Amino acid sequence: MSASPTPPADAVTSAWAPLRLAAFRSLWLAVLASNVGTWMQAVGGRWPGCRSPTSTTTALWC
Repeated sequence: MSASPTPPADAVTSAWAPLRLAAFRSLWLAVLASNVGTWMQAVGGRWPGCRSPTSTTTALWC
C-alpha cells in the first residue's frame, strides 16, 4: 500500500488547501452540483403553488 499524498507545507494554512487534492476536489464539486440540483427541484416544485392566485397553500411556503 502506498502512502497518501501530502500537501505542500504552505498549503496547510490555507482554507483552500483540501481542494488541491484531485479526489477531494472532484467529490466536492459533485456534492456542490447535487445540492444545486436539489435546490432547483425544491424551488421548481414550490413555484406553481406560489404563482397560483387561488392556491390555499401559498401562505405556507411563499
